[in-house]
Amino acid sequence: MKFFKLIFLIFSVVGSTYGDRFRCDYTYSDKAKGWLKLHQEPAKWAIAQQKCQNEGAIIALLQPPSPSKDAIMDIMKTTTVKSVVTADTNVADCTSGCKLLTTTGTVTDITKDDGNPFICFYESPSSITLNECGTVDRNYILNNHTKTCHKFHTSTYNWETANGICKDEGGNLAVINSKEEAKILEGLMKSSEKPALVGFRANKTRDFYTLENTKLSSVYNDFGTPPNDTEMCGAIHKKHVLTSVKCEEAYNFFCEKNVFSLACYDNGILHSTTSKPTVSNNITTPLPPSSSAIAHAVDASILMLLISLISFMSL
Repeated sequence: MKFFKLIFLIFSVVGSTYGDRFRCDYTYSDKAKGWLKLHQEPAKWAIAQQKCQNEGAIIALLQPPSPSKDAIMDIMKTTTVKSVVTADTNVADCTSGCKLLTTTGTVTDITKDDGNPFICFYESPSSITLNECGTVDRNYILNNHTKTCHKFHTSTYNWETANGICKDEGGNLAVINSKEEAKILEGLMKSSEKPALVGFRANKTRDFYTLENTKLSSVYNDFGTPPNDTEMCGAIHKKHVLTSVKCEEAYNFFCEKNVFSLACYDNGILHSTTSKPTVSNNITTPLPPSSSAIAHAVDASILMLLISLISFMSL
C-alpha cells in the first residue's frame, strides 16, 4: 500500500510542475477569478474584441462570467489609464451598447466606433495546465523535427493581418527552413487547394527574405512557378512548393511559435513552459530559455519532490 501511495505522490508532485500562468503578459486577479491584460492603445470595439480573441481571451465585460467592476478598476489604477471600453454582454457588434468604465466606477454609453483602451480577460484558476506548445490553444501542434509549434488557420486574411494574429498568439507566420518542414505544413493543410501564407516576403529589390531576416534562397527556395512582380508575399502550396501571392489578398495561413514564446522571467527564473521574444529589424523572433532559467525550474521541482518524499517516509 505504501508503494502505491508513493507512486501517486510522485506523479502528483511532478504533474504539478505543469500548472502555470495563462500568458506572461496577463496578470491574475483573485477578484476576477481569472487573468487580465490592459491594452493601453485605444481601439474600436471590433478591433479590441478581435485582439482579445487572438490572445485566447475575451473583452472584460460588466456581466458574468467576466470580472467585477472592482477588478477592472484595480488594473486600471496601476497605470495612467482613466477609462476602458466594455459592455454588458459579449456581442460582436456591441448591439447592447458599448460602455465606458472609469477608475471611479462611473459607466457611460459610447458607440462601437469610439476608440478607447480595453482589457482582455481569461477565466481560469491562478495555476493552469499548458499544452506541450506552452499555450492553452489546442490547435498548436508540436513539430518534432523543428522543435517549434505550428497552427493552420482556416480563416482568411491578408499577409500583414495574418502575421499580426500570429504575433498576438506568441509567434509569427511560419518560417520554412527545409523540405521536411514544408512537407509537415503541407500535411496540416488537409484538403485545402489554395495556398496558405507563410513567413517570407520580397523587399524592394525583389529579393525574398524570411521573418528571421534570412535570405530565402539560403534556407528553402523550392518555388513551383517563378514569382512575378506583383506578388510580394510568401505562401506554401500543395506538393510542399513555395509560391508568392499579392500581399493584400486573403488566404489561410500558418502560425509558428516557439514553445517558450509566452514565458515569464523574474530574476532569471522561468515561470512558465514558454521565452521572452527579441526584436530584430522590427521582426519578433522568440528565443529559447536560458540554461540558468531551466535549471531554476528543474531544481525547484526536484526540491519539491524530495521534501514530499521525506515527509512521506516519516509517516
